[in-house]
Amino acid sequence: MLELRDFHIGYRKGSEVVKGVSLRLKEGETTVLLGPNGSGKSTLIKGAVGAIKTRQGSIIFDGKAVSSIRERASLLAYVPQKAELPSLSVYETILLGRLPIFGYAASKEDTDETMEVIKRLHLEPLAAKNANELSGGEAQKVMIARALVGKPKAIVFDEPTSSLDIANQMLLLKEIKDITSEGLIVLIAMHDVNLALGIGHKFYCLKDGLIISEGDKESITPELMENLYGVHAEIHKGNNRDYIHFGD
Repeated sequence: MLELRDFHIGYRKGSEVVKGVSLRLKEGETTVLLGPNGSGKSTLIKGAVGAIKTRQGSIIFDGKAVSSIRERASLLAYVPQKAELPSLSVYETILLGRLPIFGYAASKEDTDETMEVIKRLHLEPLAAKNANELSGGEAQKVMIARALVGKPKAIVFDEPTSSLDIANQMLLLKEIKDITSEGLIVLIAMHDVNLALGIGHKFYCLKDGLIISEGDKESITPELMENLYGVHAEIHKGNNRDYIHFGD
């Protein structure tokens, strides 16, 4: 169990974007953050992984407080919205995901783990290629590989499908499902509610920096969606899953 407790985050003095948000995340589950632009999803994600400073908040893993930056880096892996990759080979880029473990001198175990993840994600043809020359889908796979190679307990995604075409969205969501099925904790911020319904187990809905709803798929109702996004919503029943239509 991973808990984010009472997170407060702001960018200017006296102004808070995230206003006391708490999440409970379980192994083997994908937890989805939903909400409109400006609701605090990305800010909460960045605060959780240490990419931005929080005014208040704590991380608890299996009942124990996570205090050091190194411990947080080993526990949580981060896949940002935009894949900003270095001018290194794909292999070297993924190896960097072991940095919290090896420090500055990679061991044989580090290189072996890197090759294992490269093979798992079928990245062998790209291993020697410059990482900043990849397509959007390729770059996102490399970011996931870099997250996985450090063997974290949790992986945090910030809008990972936003810049991908439909085919690459489907490939990415399949990989996230596979990661979750292996027992990892997955937290993901998403805009597309229908994609979220296809992958999520638990849903937290943020509005104006506050949680206004939490629950499973049954909690995603037309009334909640209208409150969250300010537009008419209808749920259509399908053979495999429900589909939400927005607008008149």
